[in-house]
Amino acid sequence: MRYLGFAVVVGALAAVGLVGVGMSDAAAPCSSPHQMRIVDLDTRPDPFRPDAHLQHWFVKLQSEHADCDTEIQVKLGNQIVGERVHSTIGRGTRVYEVPVRRDFKLDPHDHRRLCFSVTVDILGTPAPVDASREFCVSIYAFTLK
Repeated sequence: MRYLGFAVVVGALAAVGLVGVGMSDAAAPCSSPHQMRIVDLDTRPDPFRPDAHLQHWFVKLQSEHADCDTEIQVKLGNQIVGERVHSTIGRGTRVYEVPVRRDFKLDPHDHRRLCFSVTVDILGTPAPVDASREFCVSIYAFTLK
């Protein structure tokens, strides 16, 4: 009977949110891109055919944050070419798979050097993340390496 009373009290406290019993806390929103760095940006296959539809970007991100929630975007200039809406960024270096937007396709006749960047949502505002290098492709070498 004594244990039953304890269980009822813990259950009541859990119901009003004072004690977490079997609940997982959601990560807080990310607060600063300054503690993040893009180590690598890749796609599969690599190299790829210029007329191929890409499926995923692979963003290798290093973060000093404790777990935080954000949105990851891959951009070509101001155009969003890949987006992962809900991502929990963890401390350390991890790879995040970002789906390519269906309407994005490289033009095999575009002879410009195309450079991609990565942004994360910081408290409702997209913010660029520092990168270890540029991630660019050209008509002569369809690879990000």
